Amino acid sequence: MRKQRQPWTKKQQLIFGMIVLVVTVIVSITAMLVVAVKPYVDAEKQVIAIAKTKADLHTVSEFNIYNGQATYYGLLGKSGQGEKLAVIVSHDSGEVDIYKQSDGISKSVAKKAAKAYGAKDISYVHLGKYGKTPIWEVKSGTQYYLVDFISGQVIKVEGL
Repeated sequence: MRKQRQPWTKKQQLIFGMIVLVVTVIVSITAMLVVAVKPYVDAEKQVIAIAKTKADLHTVSEFNIYNGQATYYGLLGKSGQGEKLAVIVSHDSGEVDIYKQSDGISKSVAKKAAKAYGAKDISYVHLGKYGKTPIWEVKSGTQYYLVDFISGQVIKVEGL
């Protein structure tokens, strides 16, 4: 003889509903993150491939995106000969600018220059271009300090 199954209690239904809700939220958030990160990862792969062919960049230690007057991709890395390079690739034209890191200032020097201009808590430092000038964009709060990569001078402060 078969045992008849008892209906779920209100407590069991509530627990099951909460589990379903939590799993749905986790799956939704994961899917949104994958969709949001994919364009960044795709851009990174494309830009690194361009830098490897046009700038002889063999290892990449850093990749970032600068969105100023135009969009630029900044890379730091080493050439096949072990020389430290800074490479800036234009999103629009694909133009590649190659600089020896020793010919410019470091991120830490760019931070110091921005702090001398009033920057407090620095969120990030990205490599990019402002017009024809290679720059470090130093973000502090709602302010963006554009520091000339070559001279180390703050050339512009932008704010929201």
